[in-house]
Amino acid sequence: MRRWGFAIIVLASLCQPAQAAVLHSVLVTSPDGPTFDFLDVPTPDDVDRTVFASESSSSGYSVSAAIGPFGNLGTEGVTMVAGPLSAEVDIRADFANLGPNPLRAVANFVIDGGEFVLVGSPGSTLTYSLTLRRSNDLVFESQGILEGVSFFETAFEASGADIGASFDGDATVTLPTSFQSVDLGIIGPGEPFSLSYFLEIEATVDSFGAELIRWEFSDPLSVEGAGEFPIETVVSFLPVPEPSALGMLVLAAAGSALAASRRASLRG
Repeated sequence: MRRWGFAIIVLASLCQPAQAAVLHSVLVTSPDGPTFDFLDVPTPDDVDRTVFASESSSSGYSVSAAIGPFGNLGTEGVTMVAGPLSAEVDIRADFANLGPNPLRAVANFVIDGGEFVLVGSPGSTLTYSLTLRRSNDLVFESQGILEGVSFFETAFEASGADIGASFDGDATVTLPTSFQSVDLGIIGPGEPFSLSYFLEIEATVDSFGAELIRWEFSDPLSVEGAGEFPIETVVSFLPVPEPSALGMLVLAAAGSALAASRRASLRG
């Protein structure tokens, strides 16, 4: 089973969090209603437990979502019951440029794979949406939808940032390992900002029913350190370059090397 995670790391030599409030929240919604859990603390050091929510029924559905103390997240679900089934994962943290000069902030994260399956009647759907925001500004968005076109055909459409989603032409979409880098823009001296990561997955079974709708982003019970850490986000602060973009190129190379080294060590 693949494991997904998310973490925010600030390079302390260039910038430090200022009252780095952290919010971890998960919400799962089933035909029987919602289940919610959250943790809202003043600093990352105060995150002392896994945030977890789940719902299941012998009638034919199960859904869960979790965020571990280090920000590593996971969600999975399966349903054959008419109606919606969804999971939302929300991670937020506050930062500030405490230096005397403007700095450019860049967020890097590695996506290490996922799987979505839909074998259902016309009108059944499975959607995902992954977004990253700097304060209220959307800086990254990737979406996809699997949809039952007929009893014998499923279609897939992706939009937004390309994260390599691949449709097998039958019923399954897979996500490969990929490195994503997001420019958060210039942060002025003393300027605070928040970074929020939001993942939403929703399955809707048509009234005719479905043979199977399933997604798997992780093992929610193994997000605290065991196995792979597929999403590792590094928020880096760089001096604003004069005429050259060399600093950005160096950061991108360093981020790629970090991701490759992490994956190699985990698989070794």
